[in-house]
Amino acid sequence: MSVTVVIPTFERPGGLARAARSVLAQDVPGLELVIADNASGPETVAITRALAEQDRRVRVLRHADNLGLTENFNAGWRAATGDYVMALADDDWLEPGYLTTCAARLDDDPGLVLVSGEARYWSPDAAEPRSGDAVALDSGNPARRVAHWYRHVSDNVAIYGLIRREALLRALPMRHSLAGDWLLLAGIATQGRFGVVRGTWLNRSAGGTSASHQHAARAMGLSRLQARFPHYAIAAMAAAEPYRRPDLYDRRRAAIAAAGAWGVLRNHPLELVEDVVGPWLGHPRLSGVDSRVRAWGRRRRGDTDY
Repeated sequence: MSVTVVIPTFERPGGLARAARSVLAQDVPGLELVIADNASGPETVAITRALAEQDRRVRVLRHADNLGLTENFNAGWRAATGDYVMALADDDWLEPGYLTTCAARLDDDPGLVLVSGEARYWSPDAAEPRSGDAVALDSGNPARRVAHWYRHVSDNVAIYGLIRREALLRALPMRHSLAGDWLLLAGIATQGRFGVVRGTWLNRSAGGTSASHQHAARAMGLSRLQARFPHYAIAAMAAAEPYRRPDLYDRRRAAIAAAGAWGVLRNHPLELVEDVVGPWLGHPRLSGVDSRVRAWGRRRRGDTDY
């Protein structure tokens, strides 16, 4: 058994060094660290060169031109050689034993295609981290797994879980779209179950590009329509994905398409309302309504430190 961790990076040298150290400190045998450098400047280049010189387990995949966030992830995943593969954002870090614990679950249960720990989100403004929403998929039915995935995914902790390489390669590439990571994981879910190891932690930096779908759409250069109505756009893509990838969804395409779209809509009722009325809620005369709607949404999601 061997494990590859892929860190896609662009101009975040401080976070990259911490992320890489947390990977190289893991006690899993057969470890490979692939750093996918998206045409960063001299400071990041110096750090990646030093890491590779100091530890033979480090391999640097450096792009001469910036491929964009999505394609950098895809390139890093495709370069992985381990039996199990995971991605780690360049501003996140692993707790000791994370890889060993997740790999052991995959070793013990051939029906699992992905195993993740739990996530803690650290914010400079909060005294304590908040916990992320790790989703387990236990059904033996692929359609039910996909429907459950879309109904419950929020933070998508699973995208930073340990995945069987063959299942990941079948589901690639990740789409350059809103919730492209949700769509990728749905494709992986058609191939097997997802497990969650409680009490083993991935540490994440709160905020950034994924802080909101509107922010992500703008950062990714997506259409104004996707930025304006992100959750409706995600539901439409969830419905279209089984027809785009018939090799993964076979004869259950229609059922999975309907279940996926409904799962997104059911999972995000508040966000659907915000998609429609959000611009008007920003008006000074409606600020009180806006704050009450958002407070209700936080209570519904169980958030305590936003």
